[in-house]
Amino acid sequence: MKNKLFFGLLAVLIAASVCVYAETITMNNKKTYSGEVLDMDNDGVKLKDKSKGMTVFLKWDNMTLPSIKALNPELYETKLAERKAEIEKQKQELGLVKYTSPEGKEIFVTPERKTELENRAKGLDLYQGKWLPTNQVAELKYDAEMKKQGKVKYDGKWYNAEEVKDIETFKKNKGLRVGMKAEEVKAAWGEPTSVRKSADFSSRKREMWIFVNEEKEIEDRVVMEQDQVLQIMTNQPIEDF
Repeated sequence: MKNKLFFGLLAVLIAASVCVYAETITMNNKKTYSGEVLDMDNDGVKLKDKSKGMTVFLKWDNMTLPSIKALNPELYETKLAERKAEIEKQKQELGLVKYTSPEGKEIFVTPERKTELENRAKGLDLYQGKWLPTNQVAELKYDAEMKKQGKVKYDGKWYNAEEVKDIETFKKNKGLRVGMKAEEVKAAWGEPTSVRKSADFSSRKREMWIFVNEEKEIEDRVVMEQDQVLQIMTNQPIEDF
């Protein structure tokens, strides 16, 4: 009875002022209607749409809360309470929890989504079921791609099998490679302790450079041919030629 009286009085007020104002109503589907309010009741509002020149009836249930508030503040409070109750019901049914973003914005999400948002805000990424620093995930993904290409990690870098073999030989030979020039050998190892020459070596224009490490009681030998490295023998027992 009270509601009918309220709407009746409101309709009278609207009728008295219809010639001096027009109302724009926004619906939940984002469609808008502009025109003169002719009447309203418990179900909605009768509006003379100025764009179409026809009368339309717009239901409260289909209107946005701001539009309801402008037309019927009392009903707005009721609808607002209903929507809050519906949201709370959905939160309980879905198990939603509150998440506050780094900017201070509050939203309700599932616990799993909250964990994801919190970890991403910390600079973490999910990789194979674990939350890890973003840069670490990038490295792991790169390593996985290198392995997929058949490469091998050696001393923190990725190489193919031939490259690894060459590096290991280079290390075994203490920084020398077959084909190096004499000046390159001296730059790496210094002057030889002695140089062995023989008739056989001379006929082939070869000589053996001996580098003695008396502290370790070993020597390294380099066979040179025409001023280039032909053979490298490291960590050999010291011999008297």
